[in-house]
Amino acid sequence: MLSSRPALLLEKIANPRTALVLLAGLGAAAYVNAIPHPFVHDDVVFIQNNPLIRDWDLARIFAPAAARPAGELINPYYRPVLDILYRLLYAVSGGNPHGFHAFNAALHIFNGGLLYLLMSRILRRPAFAFGVAALFLLHPVQTEPVACIAGVSNLFFAGLFLGIFHLYLNVQEQEGGRRFLTVTAAAVLFAVALLSKEQAAVLPVLLLWYEAAYRGGGNRKPAAGGRVTIWVLAGILLSYFLFRKIFLGQWLVPLLDHREELFLRLLAVPRMILTDLQLLSWPAGLHYYRSIDVLSPSAGGWLGLGAVLVMMSAAVRRSRGTARQDLVFGLGWFFITLAPTLNVLPLIHEYSFVAAFEHFLYLPAAGFAVVALGVGRDMFNRIFKSRAADAGVICFGVILLACAGLTIRQNTFWRGEVPLFERAVRYEPGIGRLRALLGRAYYFEGRQEQAAEEFHRAAEIFNGYAARAGDPRARSFYLSLLKGVHSDWAHSHEARGDLKAAVAQYEKALVIDPADAVVENNLGTVYARMGWVNLARQHFEKAVELDPRDPKALTNLAVCLILQGHPDRAEVFLRKALEIDPQFAPARSNWESLRGQKRAPGKT
Repeated sequence: MLSSRPALLLEKIANPRTALVLLAGLGAAAYVNAIPHPFVHDDVVFIQNNPLIRDWDLARIFAPAAARPAGELINPYYRPVLDILYRLLYAVSGGNPHGFHAFNAALHIFNGGLLYLLMSRILRRPAFAFGVAALFLLHPVQTEPVACIAGVSNLFFAGLFLGIFHLYLNVQEQEGGRRFLTVTAAAVLFAVALLSKEQAAVLPVLLLWYEAAYRGGGNRKPAAGGRVTIWVLAGILLSYFLFRKIFLGQWLVPLLDHREELFLRLLAVPRMILTDLQLLSWPAGLHYYRSIDVLSPSAGGWLGLGAVLVMMSAAVRRSRGTARQDLVFGLGWFFITLAPTLNVLPLIHEYSFVAAFEHFLYLPAAGFAVVALGVGRDMFNRIFKSRAADAGVICFGVILLACAGLTIRQNTFWRGEVPLFERAVRYEPGIGRLRALLGRAYYFEGRQEQAAEEFHRAAEIFNGYAARAGDPRARSFYLSLLKGVHSDWAHSHEARGDLKAAVAQYEKALVIDPADAVVENNLGTVYARMGWVNLARQHFEKAVELDPRDPKALTNLAVCLILQGHPDRAEVFLRKALEIDPQFAPARSNWESLRGQKRAPGKT
C-alpha cells in the first residue's frame, strides 16, 4: 500500500472518473486564453470571408475541385467532411470566432480523454495512461492545431482515429452480430476520417503494428476479429485511393514527378525527424510556418538520426516483458503517424523550403509520450529504486507545469496576425510568403511603413526564386506570388497617400501579368483619385475587356463616362453591373442618381 507521499497521487489517478475530470481541468486551464482570439490567416479565408460557408449543397461540397464552378474558393485538399464541419460550427456560432476556438479546445480535451481510456486498455496501467494523456494535452507543440481554428482538421481526424482504435479493441472481445456492427461502425468512421484529413490513411498500419508489438503477450494476444477489422479498413483505404484516382485524377499527389526534387526531400527526412524530436523533447522556439531547406547539407541529419535509433534500440533491449512491448508500440505509433508528414509526399512552402508544421505532431505526440514516460520510468527505477515513484511524480509534475506555462504563453501569439507572423519571421526570415503575410498584417493595422518594408523583402525573395527557377512552371508560380506582392505593396502606398508609388507597383504587377483585370481596375482607381480621368477610363475599359462580368470595373467605367459627359453610355455599363450583381451598392447608387438626373426638369 502506498504511503502518504507524492506517490499517493498514483492511487487517485487509478480511478478513471477522477483521471478524466483532472485531464479536463488541465486542458481547460491551458487553453481558456485561446478562446477570445479572432479569426487568423486561413480562418479568414475558409470561414470568415468564405461566401459558401452557408451553402449546404452536398453535391457541391463533395464534388472534386475540377467539377466546381470556375473561381470558386476551394480547399487545395479534398476534405469535404471538414467543409461540413465548418458549416455546422458557423451555423451554431453565428460566425463568432470564439465559438470555433471553444470547439477546438473542447475537442482537444475530448481527445485527451479518449487517449487516456485507450492507453488504459493497451498499457494496462492507469497512472501511466494518465501521464501519456496529460503530456499529450499540455505539450506546447499542440498549440498550433488547437489555438488555430483551421487546425481543427488535426483534432477531428485524431478523435476519429482514437475512436476507431477503441472499436478495434472492442471487436476482439465480441462475436456474432455485435462484432459485425462494431466492424461496420469502424469502417464508416474510417471513411469519414479519410475525408477529413489524408493522414488517417496510416491507421491500418498502426493496428498491424499493435498486433506485432503485443504478439505472444498472453491474454493480450490479438484475436481473429481484430484482423478482420484491419482487412475491412484496408478495403476502405483501397476504395478511397481508387476514388481519388478516378474522380480526382490522382492517388494522392504526383509522387514521382521531379525525381531530383524527390531525392532531395528524401535526403532531408532525417532532419525532419530530428526537428520533430527536438520540438517534443525541448519545445523551444515554437512558431508558425516552420520550414526545412532541402538544399542544406544532410550528412549531419543522417548521423544524428542514426545515433537516436541506436539509443532507442538500446532502450528497447534494456526493457523487459510488457514494458518492452509498450516501448515498441510507442515507437511504432510515433513513426507511423509521423510518416505522412515527412515530405516524401511533397509539402513545399516555396522553392527549397519544405513544411515542418508543428500541427503535424498532434497525433505523433501520443506515441512520443509513451516512449518518453516508459524510458523515464525505467531510468527512475534504476536511479531511485524504492523512491522511484515519489521522484517520478515530482519530476513529472514539474514537467507538466512547465508545459502548461509554455502552452498558455504560446497561445498568445495566435491573438492576431501581427504577433503570429512577427514571431514566425523571427525564426524563418528567408520565407517570402511569411514576409508578404506580415506585410499584409501591418497594412490592415495601418502600419504602412513596416508593411512596405516587408513587401520589399518579399519581392526580393520572390524575384530571386524566379531568376533561379529552371522549370517554367516554377518560374510562373513565383512570378504570380511576386505579382501579388506588388499589388499589396500598391495598396499600402495608397493607404499612405503616395499614389505615384502605388501606380509604379501596379505597373510592375501588369508587367508580370498584363491580363489581370483586377490590377487594371485598381490602377484605374488610383488614376481617378489623381484626377487623371482619361487614363483611369483606359484602364477601366481594359479591365472590362479582360473580365466583362466584374461589377466593380463596370461601375468604375460608368462613373468615368458620367464625368466625361456620356451618361447614356454610362447607363449601359451600370445596367450590366446590376444584372450581374443586383445587390452591388455602388452600381445601384450611381444608377439611381443617373436616372434621377434624367427625370429632373430640363433633362432629356
